[in-house]
Amino acid sequence: RIAFLRKFYEEHGHLRVPQSLKPNGLGSIYLWLGDQKKRRVAGLLSDEEIANLDQFEFIWENENELIKSESWQKFLAALIEFKESTGTCIVPSEYRTESNYGLGAVVAKYRGLYKKNELTKEKVDELNAIGFVWEISRPKKFSTPKIILPDGTEQKIERRTDRNWERFITALKVYKA
Repeated sequence: RIAFLRKFYEEHGHLRVPQSLKPNGLGSIYLWLGDQKKRRVAGLLSDEEIANLDQFEFIWENENELIKSESWQKFLAALIEFKESTGTCIVPSEYRTESNYGLGAVVAKYRGLYKKNELTKEKVDELNAIGFVWEISRPKKFSTPKIILPDGTEQKIERRTDRNWERFITALKVYKA
């Protein structure tokens, strides 16, 4: 198996093998690597067996946890950079970094997790340490503007579309007439 892993590593630069990879007579390499992780945790791997996998930069940690950790570090770095450039951790929800990282969306995600009490104390402490704002008070929405036509009826004016603008102008012309 080590000879196969060496070849795989040389071709791909990692040992994240697909679950379906089953070379002749070796069984599932994916499952075998998972077993090696479990055996190491249980103290059943020799130093030589560990060294054999370490030579290929084998990731012993749970990859999902590692990915989450890397994602968290990327988020923190982007948030700190944002704060350094703006002076605040209040990130607009649409904000993207120069590398197109959706920082605003991720900030909103962590606020939501915090509200549901799904963030670890360590993460809350890290965010508090840099001045993260957990709740944003938003102004109350204004009522929809309306005009009163000459016959006394009210017409609401909706915002943000050309069609609504045209209806507003038409209603205004009727009012002025």
